[in-house]
Amino acid sequence: MRTTAKLSVDDPQNGGPARIILGAGAYIGERVELAALKGGSIRIGNDTSLQNDCLVGGDVRIGAHCLFGKYVFASSTNHRFADIPAWLIRDQDHLAIAHPEALKSPVSRAIVIEDDCWIGQGVVISPGVQIGRGAVIGANCVVSRDIPPYEIHGGAPNRCIGTRLTFVPPSSLSAERDEHLPYFYRGFRLSQDALSASRVQGVVRAHGPSWLVLAKGKRLTLRGRCNGTMALSIRIHGISCGSHTTEGNFDLSVDVPIDDSAKDFPRALQPYMLVEIAPAPFAEYGIATAVSEASPT
Repeated sequence: MRTTAKLSVDDPQNGGPARIILGAGAYIGERVELAALKGGSIRIGNDTSLQNDCLVGGDVRIGAHCLFGKYVFASSTNHRFADIPAWLIRDQDHLAIAHPEALKSPVSRAIVIEDDCWIGQGVVISPGVQIGRGAVIGANCVVSRDIPPYEIHGGAPNRCIGTRLTFVPPSSLSAERDEHLPYFYRGFRLSQDALSASRVQGVVRAHGPSWLVLAKGKRLTLRGRCNGTMALSIRIHGISCGSHTTEGNFDLSVDVPIDDSAKDFPRALQPYMLVEIAPAPFAEYGIATAVSEASPT
């Protein structure tokens, strides 16, 4: 008899809705457990695979095209053992669930794993860890600190043992250049099949929210193509740069916010310009070029 995966969410009436969201083509192996924490969610991107016996719990985002070996454990929570040390650990867990506002440290710290990561067999990922795009993590590694994009890590605790490529965002990106693909950071359709189709139109396609990463500048110019009329909301450094109505081919420019103190994005990307693009309605569009200019023209 084949043992199936187990997906569970907390009761939405007990502290906010929890969700499990699976992207197109996501693969979930046998005996995999996905348990979303109340008020959080588990999101698994397109074409990502979790092999048998993985356990993902709490508030976890996993990007597209990721590969998980067997027995991977990733949880945004730990058992509570120091809140009232004389109590049983299980009773401290119950207290934390019932009264999180009374605790000195958060019950849950979200885990983020970006696109195109390979997580080896038996890896443990600790609460609050951010794993950059394209990272590779060796078997039985204990990931207790962040991993920058495209680094290779192993050991317990994890340490860098190599790189796939040197991650240095340029000041301009082109859909036609393979070496620029790592900086089409999140939400783009980057499989070779998808690129073969989109590059005929001179763009890299995205569906829904997407991220670009460039060198810092004072003005951003985006050129691309959308299907019909839509509004594209732009955020830079986590700060809104407005909503821009586009139709067909578009060419739009925005000034980069002077105040970049929001920092509500991955720590490894804070030295660069993070551009968030969100279409309304949720729709498909393409980016041909993105340019970060040193000064407004």
